[in-house]
Amino acid sequence: LVGTRVLVVLDEFDRAESPEFRRDVAELIKTLSDVSARLQLIIAGVASDLSDLMEHIPSIRRSVAAVRVPAMADVEFTALIENGARRSGVKFDPKAVDLVVSAARGSPYLTNLLCHVGGMIALDDGRTQIELEDIARALEDVIEDFRRRLPQQLVQHLDQAAIGVDKAGAT
Repeated sequence: LVGTRVLVVLDEFDRAESPEFRRDVAELIKTLSDVSARLQLIIAGVASDLSDLMEHIPSIRRSVAAVRVPAMADVEFTALIENGARRSGVKFDPKAVDLVVSAARGSPYLTNLLCHVGGMIALDDGRTQIELEDIARALEDVIEDFRRRLPQQLVQHLDQAAIGVDKAGAT
């Protein structure tokens, strides 16, 4: 590459399950640094710190800078929902917005997902106003979808833990 710079974005790197892929990315970073390449990587993912994301690869630390992105505030999520509503032509009842913000717990992904599913429920019913009940149904659908994606053994373990919490609270 001559006369330009290239930026490569690897999003959701934390979800990469292959150790070989992570090792290959680490080697790429090392090689790019060694040859002073005009190519930069942005690696995005959820991790408590850089070592979680890069799996303790000390040889590339000098070539990597971590940028912590703070959690979004509730008002930012509300603005995100309002922006999406404006662009899509739907409206959200304020109670529906409150439930989305509360349920998403700082996750833009969950905010988007709940609004999308809730919006589809309303549109399927012939409405452009998303109500609290639509978001409640969306929440149930999303939880059920997540449960189907988890290994059955983990679902059973979580169900047993929830029963244990219910019993502890009842005594």
